[in-house]
Amino acid sequence: MTLSGLIVMIGSYLLVAVLMIFCFFKVLTNPQSTLKEHAPLEIDTHDEDPPFD
Repeated sequence: MTLSGLIVMIGSYLLVAVLMIFCFFKVLTNPQSTLKEHAPLEIDTHDEDPPFD
């Protein structure tokens, strides 16, 4: 592998790693993430219905 190819590969890996760490940091330090949001209880998921034959 040439030196320029190695530099591009390492740069790409570093860019992806930095972007992933940045996104994790933004999501995990969000002050609104302490809110407990739940779906309303009126939703019928049909999980107890008999299967179709």
